[in-house]
Amino acid sequence: MSIRKLPLVSCFHIKRFELSSTRNMSKKVDRYLQFPFSLDMAPYLSSSILRSRFGNRIFSFDGDELAGQEELSSEFELVAVITHTGKLNAGDHYVTYLRLSDQWYKCDDAWITQVNESIVRASQGYMMFYVQKMLFYKASERPFRPQFSLKEASIYQLNFSAPYLLLNSSIQVTLESKSPNQKVGIYYDQLQAYASYKGQQITLDTHIPAFYQAHQASNLISASLQGNSIPVASSIGYQVGRDQVAGNLVLALKVDGQLRWKVGTWVSLLSSSDTTLIG
Repeated sequence: MSIRKLPLVSCFHIKRFELSSTRNMSKKVDRYLQFPFSLDMAPYLSSSILRSRFGNRIFSFDGDELAGQEELSSEFELVAVITHTGKLNAGDHYVTYLRLSDQWYKCDDAWITQVNESIVRASQGYMMFYVQKMLFYKASERPFRPQFSLKEASIYQLNFSAPYLLLNSSIQVTLESKSPNQKVGIYYDQLQAYASYKGQQITLDTHIPAFYQAHQASNLISASLQGNSIPVASSIGYQVGRDQVAGNLVLALKVDGQLRWKVGTWVSLLSSSDTTLIG
């Protein structure tokens, strides 16, 4: 028996009961079981077994290349242990030991306490959960949000009509987005940008096409921000004119959107992100 494809998370369920031959009933098995904190599943893979028998002359199964399995890690790290105490039919209790950033926590109903690794090793394991090592270490490092900077901005139109009540604007901006993450990629989804002046939005929301950013990569984003007959407070018209004459017009660029994090082959759910740039 061998494993053809490894999951991201592996669960091992220990048989903690046996049938009593004398009383014709199930009884619990309380024997201590030593379990590893790191696990290498490579020896149990179909590709490894075939390679040991036939060398590198590996053929695909049902059109799937076995070599593709090597893109995923065969090394796993223990992240959770569920223990069972008491009898099978009454008075039993479950406790979970959870590993977060190399620190173990005991989850006992409503009580969560920090414990040493030795406590976990001595526990009576009932279920053990292992996650692929590359995913464990990457996920343990909280990803950082991308860093935005304004590279260039050109104001082609910024005037009022009727008077000082409706604003017309046309602004071209170029942003740089940089990922500070060493091993985490970022999907940029549903991005929108607009310009504002003293908290007043002066352009419509402009859609930015979705894109993927590799780890520690930089991308340039260009957007044309337009606003036609946007209602604004009457005081805004006066302040804009004053700042234009003084040569000190400060606008804010707002970027909203959804991000997804990519670690290996795993992609997270959407998370909100917003950034404000002053220029």
